[in-house]
Amino acid sequence: MFKTYIVLLFAIQWYNSYQKGGVYYGNKSANVTARVQPEIKRQAEAVLDKLGLPVSVLIDTLYRQIIMTGGVPYSLTVLVCLQEIV
Repeated sequence: MFKTYIVLLFAIQWYNSYQKGGVYYGNKSANVTARVQPEIKRQAEAVLDKLGLPVSVLIDTLYRQIIMTGGVPYSLTVLVCLQEIV
């Protein structure tokens, strides 16, 4: 949870700096396409809207964290109750 907070804080600070004419991080011309459930998308975008964070900035920040950490910047675990079902 703490790493997620750091990533979001970094993304918000970067976006605010960028909006105010801060550091430019290069030409963003690559597209990312992902298929997600519509309700998951709606809920996640509602949270990001409250944070004032565009989805593109969050994805860019996630990619940068993957590069910096050499992996996914949060733990991926399977809940015990799900392991019993699978």
